[in-house]
Amino acid sequence: PQKILGEYATLLDERGCAVITAHNFRYLGNLPKMLAKRRLCRGFDSARIHFTASGMLARWIRQSGLNVYDVGYRLGRRAKWISRASLGLMNRYVARELVLVAGKDHRRVR
Repeated sequence: PQKILGEYATLLDERGCAVITAHNFRYLGNLPKMLAKRRLCRGFDSARIHFTASGMLARWIRQSGLNVYDVGYRLGRRAKWISRASLGLMNRYVARELVLVAGKDHRRVR
């Protein structure tokens, strides 16, 4: 993933930004499916998928030469009330997708 992100980084203008979305591994709705398929403990080599979380995605972005400006979560209708009730603390567990904004401008780093 870092290599691919690095290729996109070369295309960005100094003030441009990339919006990157990915499935959220921490989404609690995935847990029953992953347990049923026994994918929870296997890595990329056997499962053939990256278990992406916001920290892992941010690390890949930094390794590709970009800076992370913002991390967000795409919430479904049901998840929005959980987010409000938890003051946003449960977002990483109830969001199906991650949204990260990155670019080259080091002054905008979060």
